[in-house]
Amino acid sequence: MTEFWGLVLFATFIALAAGFTGAIVYCGCIAAAHYWNKLQTPPLSTAENQV
Repeated sequence: MTEFWGLVLFATFIALAAGFTGAIVYCGCIAAAHYWNKLQTPPLSTAENQV
């Protein structure tokens, strides 16, 4: 019975770690895309300052 609960805890830990890693990667991709869009299209404020 102890091995069963150990397995359950281990599986839960793996699932949490995978979800946490996935969330970090997801946020990283969103941040990278947002930053890339900023590089491609400069904000209006900087464009106005340059003019």
